[in-house]
Amino acid sequence: MYQYRVAACKSLKAVDDKANYHIDTSRIESDFSLGDLWSEISANEPSGTTEKAYLLIVEAVLRATKQPGLLQREDREAARFLTFWTASAVLPNEDVTTLWENAQLADSEDTKRSQPGTYKLARLKSSVGVSVLALLNLISPIENLEGEDAIDVIASLAAFTCRKDPWTTERAFNEASTLLQNYESCLGSERRGDLAAIQEDILRKKVKPLFSKTKTPAVTAAGRKNVHPLPQSRFDPSIFDPESKPWKLRDVYMITVLSWVIGRYSPSDKLALESQFPLLVPAILSLIDDETLSFKAKGCELLSKFLAPLEQSNSDILQRTNLDSVFQDALNPCLLSLPTITPEPESIHLLQYAYPALLAVIRTRFPSPPLQPTSAPPRPAQTRPKQDPDSQKRVESLTRLLRHGILHSYHHTSNPRPIENTSISSYPYPRLSTLLLSQLPPVLSELGIHTTKHLQDLVPMISATLSNPFGTAFPPLLAAAVEATRMLVLNAWPRIWRWRAEILGGLCACWLHICDDLVDIGIGIRGDNGSGQKAELLRLQGALKVVVAVVRIAIEECVGPAMEETGSEIGEQGGDKGGEGRVIDVDSEFGKLVQGDTRLGGLLIDNEYFDAK
Repeated sequence: MYQYRVAACKSLKAVDDKANYHIDTSRIESDFSLGDLWSEISANEPSGTTEKAYLLIVEAVLRATKQPGLLQREDREAARFLTFWTASAVLPNEDVTTLWENAQLADSEDTKRSQPGTYKLARLKSSVGVSVLALLNLISPIENLEGEDAIDVIASLAAFTCRKDPWTTERAFNEASTLLQNYESCLGSERRGDLAAIQEDILRKKVKPLFSKTKTPAVTAAGRKNVHPLPQSRFDPSIFDPESKPWKLRDVYMITVLSWVIGRYSPSDKLALESQFPLLVPAILSLIDDETLSFKAKGCELLSKFLAPLEQSNSDILQRTNLDSVFQDALNPCLLSLPTITPEPESIHLLQYAYPALLAVIRTRFPSPPLQPTSAPPRPAQTRPKQDPDSQKRVESLTRLLRHGILHSYHHTSNPRPIENTSISSYPYPRLSTLLLSQLPPVLSELGIHTTKHLQDLVPMISATLSNPFGTAFPPLLAAAVEATRMLVLNAWPRIWRWRAEILGGLCACWLHICDDLVDIGIGIRGDNGSGQKAELLRLQGALKVVVAVVRIAIEECVGPAMEETGSEIGEQGGDKGGEGRVIDVDSEFGKLVQGDTRLGGLLIDNEYFDAK
């Protein structure tokens, strides 16, 4: 055994994530059994570097085993004990979990590559440990384990199912994911209840004890809204107590385990999910209510993932528990994490999960009403059916999300209206502005025809973004504005004819700015990166053509109803300022715009999407 430990320690000296840490199996004596190995490990109780060395030895012995299916009973029993020991030894320690927060905010693998050798050794342990579990699975299959044994092994493997975790290597992720997928396949649809039981046991015995020390006064022990919460002091000293949040300071890998459990639910698991609802809500709320931004973002992400199967199965559990207001109260403060108090990268990281989570809460609590065939907008004289209370609350929640969330944040971080003494709008945080604009399409899609109530706020904002002369410096912002325009027209089409001047003004200005940039790229002003920018701008031109085609159809479809509403002639009303009353002639209006600048011909005249209507 001594020579094996020496060989293992030599392998540990070269620290590199991509290296293959294997002891030469030819050094393993043929009479060295798993029983002898387990006796050595159980007698020494290794830890630290010695523990990693023993993991390398176990892997080498297992690789040297020629016929795992023909092992003696003693070796099979030793393999079972080695599985339990490895499942415990492979879990990340407290030192490496401190890197979790920065790893979540990182956009690439730079953080992992810059980790010191101490943490790379911990990542080595995960690679070798999961590999050992995969080899032991050939001798003692995981699906044959029962009770606490199965919970420990499954939870340990689930801790390596997120690539962004600082302790997870690509090798560990792939092998852990494969083992868990095979485990689920072995259970199959006939034993789906066994998987649900494993999930509940993990939540009850692994997750709940860690999160139970964190206060969640908004919910009861049964997972319902606390109608009469006890008054809380304005200052909570427990935030400085490490023992109150072991899931954050010591066992942060349990968040990944929780994410894996939530990811296993499907719409067909409606009953199991509703029965385990009280076990999930406190943990998710604890994450969202945490003061650290990366944990808030993870809580929002888990909430969206958790609500997806409930929404798809038309579950009414949010209505029965009255927790939709609790989730909204927890999520709304996240929307205020904006520059300059919150740096732009951190704000983007949180908001990209907070907005979808809030929208998921609304959709789950208030399912979308069935689509009604709409041939024309209703006339003023027609009596409109009264909305049921849930539909009204749904529209109110969506309106609050749009006005107090997206629009308020967009105007706070951008200045779509020209600032004083200039005609140019300002976007100091283009990436954040892009994110906020990208949240408009799903919200407008849920609002449907109620989008028309917000045209006076949406059209000027989007048009100013499209017409910004410096917009082509950051094409993703323009692409988000174009998509927002498309969804705006599709949902508010009965009133688009009133706002066609501002909408077309923004689209045409964006087209002309792109044409100018394409000319600059053609003569080489943009340098070596011109080809990539050209492809991006050409895609943007294609999207603009689609939107103009949709606008044209919306105007033509509304000519008849608009004439009935305003009389025999239609003046330039609403978004159109002044003008003589006349019937809308789309071709004539587009032709006048092209006369002003012939470059608009490709957008307004020679548009291939006009023929597709």
